[in-house]
Amino acid sequence: MSSSLSSPFMAESIAEVVPDVAKVGGRLAMSSVISGRRRVRLVPQSGQNYSSGASSGIINILIQDGQAYADLLSACLSFEVTVSDTASGGISTAYAGAPTTATTTRCAVLDDGAYSVIRRSLISVNSTLMDDTDFLPKKCNAELYSTVSQNWYSTVGSFLGLWKHSTTTVIPAPTGGRSNGTNVATVCDTTISKYDIVNKIIQQSNKVASNGGASATPLVPGQNKYSIPLSLLTSFFRNDTLFPSRNAGQLYVQLNLASAVEAVLAVNPTTGQVPNVGFNITNLTLELDFVDLHPTYLSLMDDMIESPSGAGVNWAFDSHLVATQAMSSGSGTQSIIVSKASQNMRSLQVVTQPSAGLASPYWLSQSTFCNPGFIDAQYRIGSLYYPAFVARGEHRAFMDLQNAFGSPESIDKSGIIDNTNYYANTDTTLAVSGTLATTPVVKFNADGALAVTPLVNAVWSDAWSYAYCFDRLKHAKFHGVDLDGINTLTSAGSQMVVQLNCNPPANYQMTAIVRFTRVLHLGGGATSVIG
Repeated sequence: MSSSLSSPFMAESIAEVVPDVAKVGGRLAMSSVISGRRRVRLVPQSGQNYSSGASSGIINILIQDGQAYADLLSACLSFEVTVSDTASGGISTAYAGAPTTATTTRCAVLDDGAYSVIRRSLISVNSTLMDDTDFLPKKCNAELYSTVSQNWYSTVGSFLGLWKHSTTTVIPAPTGGRSNGTNVATVCDTTISKYDIVNKIIQQSNKVASNGGASATPLVPGQNKYSIPLSLLTSFFRNDTLFPSRNAGQLYVQLNLASAVEAVLAVNPTTGQVPNVGFNITNLTLELDFVDLHPTYLSLMDDMIESPSGAGVNWAFDSHLVATQAMSSGSGTQSIIVSKASQNMRSLQVVTQPSAGLASPYWLSQSTFCNPGFIDAQYRIGSLYYPAFVARGEHRAFMDLQNAFGSPESIDKSGIIDNTNYYANTDTTLAVSGTLATTPVVKFNADGALAVTPLVNAVWSDAWSYAYCFDRLKHAKFHGVDLDGINTLTSAGSQMVVQLNCNPPANYQMTAIVRFTRVLHLGGGATSVIG
């Protein structure tokens, strides 16, 4: 049968090429299949500009090409974000000269990661829903903090809007009439650590500075440009197999915007003054690569996918379910049920946060994962327990967390969580009230200088989480649809029970992040999803 193929495929068998769709494997050279690559820029159907106060906060992006295959790993969102706190003359609004009084000026900053402006992502292929991830920023940060290196976070991550745990963030010297050379200089000379949150808040709000005297264009805090790989937001794009756009039809990306309270932090509130935080998104585009394949290969794939008698092809990808449940204050074991029916359940990760903080503009609600007074933890699925012995104490829980994403000895998936921020639990009373000494006070003085009131450096740096990996074969990369994990279809009600023994100081909310594998099947000219 291979003799029917024209050069340069003459010596290759079909069986070596077809099962992996356009993944180049076996003895077939990549240059033989791929004849061209081009990068395209897509403008959302819903426009390029969005506001947190608008009635419609949905970004719709259509990815479609009738001739080529898409390299989804190359997909990247680019946009600009301006954050603001417009209550009582906040510094995010334009003004001529210095603020009226130092006490009525505040700054607002975006939560860790520019994706904090997105609440939910939905991915569809030909109107068939593939992946639906709610509480998207929490899922992203929980994964990132557990897996990425400190070097990646401080370099590549800075273009994603990651700033909280950075070790390289510095404060640019203000220009013109915005500094008297005293307060800011003192801050700039301070040794910066990854926990020095207040310095990073200044840096985030000082990206765009003015030149000239008091009447010059003012600072525009938080007006920054970001680029975010779409594979970071949804695992559907985290696949190195080329996506058959030619045959699959429409790939639809829908992003729902988060509320301003979820995405923006208000700093230095005036007593009795309610912050009015907000954000604006401008110039949003999506860029990705389309790959042109050899005509003979395309013809072969067309027959497999579109012919009624064709075997079709399968595209395996990871999907996520993110759900929240309340945790009451007080010591003892709290059992929380997470339901998901799947033949290929891969992992379950949990993070905990104070309920009061999530509704407060003075709290980093997308990235602060507090230690709930952890004692021990264990998952139960049916009659099976994971791990078999209770993970007692932070030291053992941390090793389970590392093992869920690699191994404790991994150097490429070691994460940025350490002994300090894993044990930390920011005092929610202080952080939520927004008026006490341990809350950052960042403001302009009457003379235009940026001033800082010192605070506890480790505030908001909490990064506790617990995770377990259910894969039978770890550290392996599967090709085709040879899947892994456990089957929760046979469990009573497809339930996974999180048994968390802890002592939360207040009412908490637990967020469960479930990862499972699904399969997109393209065959007979139709689209279906399994799992």
